[in-house]
Amino acid sequence: VCDRAHDAKAEADFIKAKVSLQPNVKKVYSIVSNKTGSIGGNGHGGAIYGETTSASLQKIIGLMKTHTGFNQSSRFIDVGSGLGKPNLHVAQDPGVTFSYGIEMEKVRWMLSMHNLHHVLKHAEVQAESKTLEPEELIGFNCFFTHGDITEASSFNPFTHVYMFDIGFPPKLFEKLSEMFNRSSSSYLICYHPPRLIVDRYKFGVELLCQQNTTMHGSSENHTGYIYRRKTARPIRGTQRNKNIPCDPLFKESWEQVQMGLDHMCELVDKKLSTALESGRVKRCRTSTSM
Repeated sequence: VCDRAHDAKAEADFIKAKVSLQPNVKKVYSIVSNKTGSIGGNGHGGAIYGETTSASLQKIIGLMKTHTGFNQSSRFIDVGSGLGKPNLHVAQDPGVTFSYGIEMEKVRWMLSMHNLHHVLKHAEVQAESKTLEPEELIGFNCFFTHGDITEASSFNPFTHVYMFDIGFPPKLFEKLSEMFNRSSSSYLICYHPPRLIVDRYKFGVELLCQQNTTMHGSSENHTGYIYRRKTARPIRGTQRNKNIPCDPLFKESWEQVQMGLDHMCELVDKKLSTALESGRVKRCRTSTSM
């Protein structure tokens, strides 16, 4: 059900329509499937983890475009980004200016960086071609951090805050609500209804629309909810980056993404190498002397 100001018939037609993915989106999912598998449940020791299908996520993105102005000027964060598929998806469609994911479970974060590494490598190959259509070009304004979202005080500079929040504990919701309410972020996309998001956890938002989604590898269905901030103080996507407020936790990543494809390839390679080196178990030599 969508906001009354929106065209209900157009909404119904969109939901019923067959979902189509852009060529670059399809390519990204193909790369990820080849490198880390089609289901995003890898990792261990972390919170409950789920992943919507690409078609379901595309429906959510379509609604975001229609009702929230989600476009190339938008800045998107995924809280608990797992293997990074939502971030990589929106980096292609609509091709946001900054797609950022934060994940506290190290194995999942490393897998997301592994996926990003291979996506960037494909983008490098494409950069040498002059015959590709815009919807075939791989977007690379994307980065992932291994960290704790509660170390941020706000969600600035993000226009759209996304989280697959099934299984999030109450204390985390309370912290995320405080962060969102002191941010300039305009939209919240999550998987809990208003009675929890608005009534219990006091996010300062109102429901725009909702969409049923299906999950990879299971018969589970979850409803995705798109909310709009009640207090009008948005960060305009058309502002110059230097004038947009940014929480210190996200500042370095945002600056790095703006430095271009070559820089991103080098950065991701370095981060992966460092993480792999720090994770190796050093072998102790057994003395052969008597």
